[in-house]
Amino acid sequence: MLKACKDSVWQGRTDPDESNRWHQQIKQPADAGKSLITLFGFCSDEGVRRNQGRLGAQFGPDVIRAMLASLIYCAPRPVIDRGNVRYEHDEVDGSLEQGQAELGAAISRDISQNNFPVVLGGGHEVAWASYQGIRKAYPDARVGIINFDAHFDLRCCDPQPSSGTPFRQIAEDCKKKNQAFNYYVMGINKAGNSPALFSYAKSAGVHWLSDINMGLQPVNRLIGELQGFCDSVDKIYVSICLDVFPAHIAPGVSAPASLGVDPLIIIQLLHYLKTLHSKVVLLDIAEMNPKYDIDNRTARLAARLIHEFVSV
Repeated sequence: MLKACKDSVWQGRTDPDESNRWHQQIKQPADAGKSLITLFGFCSDEGVRRNQGRLGAQFGPDVIRAMLASLIYCAPRPVIDRGNVRYEHDEVDGSLEQGQAELGAAISRDISQNNFPVVLGGGHEVAWASYQGIRKAYPDARVGIINFDAHFDLRCCDPQPSSGTPFRQIAEDCKKKNQAFNYYVMGINKAGNSPALFSYAKSAGVHWLSDINMGLQPVNRLIGELQGFCDSVDKIYVSICLDVFPAHIAPGVSAPASLGVDPLIIIQLLHYLKTLHSKVVLLDIAEMNPKYDIDNRTARLAARLIHEFVSV
């Protein structure tokens, strides 16, 4: 069940005769309508635990909210906070899968109301929930996934799904439904993905660019590559794993990057993607781990990325 976050999260600076900051603009579900920006939190550590990563991502959503609170709100649509999907770890009852299904159903309802969901993680297992929501809302659409990430997250689901498997789950779901698996990963760390993952990515037709290639190519060329991919699909799902950024900029993740991609490069790509507002149907942020953050650097970056994407 979605649970409201604490009121203390949405507090921040106020200015005389002005009310244009996120904490002043945020509405509760009782005030909801249509054509909104809707925030969801996925308080999940279970996928990271299964993937043998550093725990703490379950606390990420509310910390991102706190960093958003004082930013200037200049999006073209009102914003509401749907609250958090939160659950206790239980290997027996499959609570992670229940949480993913619950979030997916809520996302689907919002998309069907012409709302734009922004999902705050949590481990990258949130991607399976995001995709379920999109696919339920658009069962026959050609869905394209753009993932800014140091990892493919295409691991085999045996013995069980984790934060390293969501896009493999999506690929298998597409195969079962005889639908194309349209997946583009930008920021791949060649030293952090096994040969088996590269082999599977090639066999599944995955598009990818390494962190080094992204740093050496002109941004206009990167945008051109994205444009070709976006032109080939009907709906676009954008996912940002915070471990795609350098560790000194984003230390608060499960797997910090020794190299990573400059945030300014990704922000320029996000600026291009947001021009495709008729196609882009969801944004999620994954792997926010406050336990390892320094001075809220990673949370502040996550908040700024959201701000850049939804603002006019």
